Amino acid sequence: MEPAGAIIFLPRESGKQPTLLKKLLFQPGAVWLAEALKTHGVKKVLVVCQDGDREAVAACFPEDAELVTEGSPGA
Repeated sequence: MEPAGAIIFLPRESGKQPTLLKKLLFQPGAVWLAEALKTHGVKKVLVVCQDGDREAVAACFPEDAELVTEGSPGA
């Protein structure tokens, strides 16, 4: 069975930036994760993150990825 989607949680622990948003070599780890998911056929991505990380998260994942924060409608 082919993977259809992924849900990624990017929590802040003790107020620190999520580990996947820190640079790994020359780009955030979340970029590497997004590329790996795409390579393995994942078509739909849902990312749960803090409001303050929304911009950084959006820069790491494809435009069609859904971002959910505490400020999102219906959250």
